[in-house]
Amino acid sequence: MRRHHATVLLLIGFSLASSHFAVAQQPANNPRIAVLLSGAQNPFWVDAFRKALRELGYIEGKNIAIEYRNAEGKSDRQMQLARELVAMKVDVLVAGGGNDVTRALMETTKSIPIVMTSGSNAVARGLISSLARPGGNVTGVTGNFDDLSGKRLELLKETIPELSRVAVLWNSTGGRQTQWQASQTAAKQLNLQLFSMQIHTADDLENAFKEAGKARIGAVAVTQSSEIGNDI
Repeated sequence: MRRHHATVLLLIGFSLASSHFAVAQQPANNPRIAVLLSGAQNPFWVDAFRKALRELGYIEGKNIAIEYRNAEGKSDRQMQLARELVAMKVDVLVAGGGNDVTRALMETTKSIPIVMTSGSNAVARGLISSLARPGGNVTGVTGNFDDLSGKRLELLKETIPELSRVAVLWNSTGGRQTQWQASQTAAKQLNLQLFSMQIHTADDLENAFKEAGKARIGAVAVTQSSEIGNDI
């Protein structure tokens, strides 16, 4: 996690330096960062973000200004807030959420640097051109969670060779269906029968486990999701 934050902050630093290079000879106001949150973040995310910035010498309210907006899980609100932040002509935009937050910012500006802090398969989703050369105005970190979905099943099969029925706990919101699809592909190769533990919010977890118990599954594979990770 610390390495993840360090990478994100390093990229923010590069973006700030690039955006201010052209006006380096002029008296400049403190650089401004805009953070668009999806609403699914751990409550300590913002505190950790501020703390890491301070460690790099960026002190909010002193030599840097930060604007925060939270979409509270509403996709239509993401676009509205993205437009609002871009209109403020900030120096760097931080996508504090998954692919959908990054895309909302991308559709709003082609010039302000965007740093994505999470999400998956950015190349396949058309957010960047390649990992080595992202292109455009987007950079940051991304996970290859679809491949990991299959790897989890492989590890379960290696650990329990006689395993035949596995439940996959996955969140059906925010474009995470691809993790379930990747699990299905891997299951065919491993001769595993899958049981879908599909949830929409953390409130669905209890019922999902009850249904899995009735299905007599032998193990549970948990896909990547902030809602699942924070509440399981």
